[in-house]
Amino acid sequence: KNHLYEDQLKSYHTSFLFHIKNLIFYKICQQKLFFAKEGNIMKKIFYLLLFFCCLLFVTACGESSKESPVEDFLYEMNNGEVIITGYKGTDLEIYIPSKINDRPVTAIGKSAFIEYDMTHVTIPDSVIRIESDAFCRCECLTSIVFSRNLEAISESAFYGCSSLTEISFENSLQIIEKLAFNKCTSLEKVSLPDSLQFIGRDSFESCDNLIYLRIPDNTELEMSVTKIKLGDAAHNEVFVSPIGGSSAITFYNDS
Repeated sequence: KNHLYEDQLKSYHTSFLFHIKNLIFYKICQQKLFFAKEGNIMKKIFYLLLFFCCLLFVTACGESSKESPVEDFLYEMNNGEVIITGYKGTDLEIYIPSKINDRPVTAIGKSAFIEYDMTHVTIPDSVIRIESDAFCRCECLTSIVFSRNLEAISESAFYGCSSLTEISFENSLQIIEKLAFNKCTSLEKVSLPDSLQFIGRDSFESCDNLIYLRIPDNTELEMSVTKIKLGDAAHNEVFVSPIGGSSAITFYNDS
């Protein structure tokens, strides 16, 4: 009964957003925005901007509420918080819920999605850490929306995600442990936030197509030399801040 009730609520929510969009469009058309041959041009521009702003707002509300069914996940409780430990659904696009049983989902547990053939995952803002091997060898994973409050990515969390092309983080991430993105062979662009304090060894090794990497100032690197192979040298755009660490990081290519 609970599942039927949740599905009914989702249906009402989708229908509500649909009718809101139609109402906005109808009201603007009443102002002869698109079809009137006469009238103040500034008024038309105003209503056009108003329409797109409202449309973006309604669309954002719909996307932000999108979550995969709770029953698709395996999880455990720890001190009032939820850790996702596995997935038994079949969706290729996964939207991890921010709460389960009114408790916040704060972590993606060890090997939770290992070798699952998802193409996209959205990690909610409630999550502060991703544990070891969580998405290891998810070879079909092409895009990730990271939590805006993510603090730590553990060892080999995204090891071998060979279809990822770009990753970026909000200014909350502090730790990337060793091998975190090792062998992400399609990865081209990595934007690391100024909040980052530590990068473990070989975190981006064997990322053969990497052409953009920015490491912020004062970020500690675990080893004296971390090798990162770049893609086409003719198109490289590399920003490395901790040059003060001299040989802390080395870029190389086959040429």
